[in-house]
Amino acid sequence: MATLDPVFSPRSLAGPAPVLEAASAHVWLVPLETPLAPCAAILSLEEQARAARMSHAGARDTFRHARTALRLILGHYLGTDPAALPLALGPHGKPWLDLPHAPQFNLSHSGALALLAVTADAPVGIDLEIIRPVSRMERLAETYFAPSEIAALASLPEAARLDAFHACWTRKEAFVKTSGAGLLTNPLSGFDVSLTPYAPADLRAIGGDRAAAEAFTLHAFRPQADTWASICIARRDVGVRFFQATSDVA
Repeated sequence: MATLDPVFSPRSLAGPAPVLEAASAHVWLVPLETPLAPCAAILSLEEQARAARMSHAGARDTFRHARTALRLILGHYLGTDPAALPLALGPHGKPWLDLPHAPQFNLSHSGALALLAVTADAPVGIDLEIIRPVSRMERLAETYFAPSEIAALASLPEAARLDAFHACWTRKEAFVKTSGAGLLTNPLSGFDVSLTPYAPADLRAIGGDRAAAEAFTLHAFRPQADTWASICIARRDVGVRFFQATSDVA
């Protein structure tokens, strides 16, 4: 487990897809200001209807652009028409591909950025947050953080706490999103992560059990200077490759 210094390699979706190996996860950076392809040609009718129900124009564009990128990148791996991919929702709302032997994936966005994590077969979760002021930060920590995390946050100089709060939050969200089972199964206070921003990311214990935590890989990284992101994979010792999708789609 580590805190990584990512370099996002530009990658055309018109060429061959990178090889997904069992011991590697791929993270794709997607700017959301403009879509990678015309959304209406890629999104399903249900997705278009869902976007149309959103009252805020910014939320509509974010959903359309992020979901278009998701379909394009997954179609890139599968060599399949992205518009034809059978995306389904799990019981707690986590999307998955209703295909045999399909890759696992998870998507997160914040502001004008999205991150998509893809693995060959291991459950994966990813979370991205732009660092912003947080009202009642200490109270939120007391509600959602484990006791060791609350103590670690309080021990930091006040100027460092906002950054550490976001580091901790993304690490915890990435773990919860790995299973897709939601907070009822994995309450945020029920497991421990490291939160010191520049120390290695670490899933320390799940329900006090260190051995259970060692079945996962947790990495943290900054896609941009004002962000924190984390990826969690339900497999030990998984490395990460970073890509940025380019819009020259075939």
